[in-house]
Amino acid sequence: MLFRSILALFAILIIVSVSAYASQIKPIPVLPGNWHSKVTTSATGLQEPVVKEDTQCVDKTEYNPEEMIPSHEQCKVSDVKQKSNYLEYNMTCSGGPQMPPVKAHVVLKHEKKSYEMTMTGESEFQGEKFNSKVKVVGTYKGECPK
Repeated sequence: MLFRSILALFAILIIVSVSAYASQIKPIPVLPGNWHSKVTTSATGLQEPVVKEDTQCVDKTEYNPEEMIPSHEQCKVSDVKQKSNYLEYNMTCSGGPQMPPVKAHVVLKHEKKSYEMTMTGESEFQGEKFNSKVKVVGTYKGECPK
């Protein structure tokens, strides 16, 4: 049960971290096609990192993080640094019914056919300190199947 709760927390964190800085950054260009992503999660309480992989067809030419902002989240972003293919920021979320309070540092590096996002965070979950690291690596795999 704790394991599922931890994974749910990280899913929320990834969505929030990708979306929370939307009003402070420019859209990110995207090459349409098949993208493979590998998400590796290491966290307090996990004996081994959890790895999930997925391939999706993307038809957009840019990614606008505003599209994914959950309206109920209370997150603030600070220290935003964006240069061509690099984005870095700190995030603090006050928490709520779906998520405990979180502090995180996010770094995103993107190229035409690849990207890497790393998020390190700390939180308190069920009365215990909780540290985490989520790394997402994406690779362009070519045109989408017809």
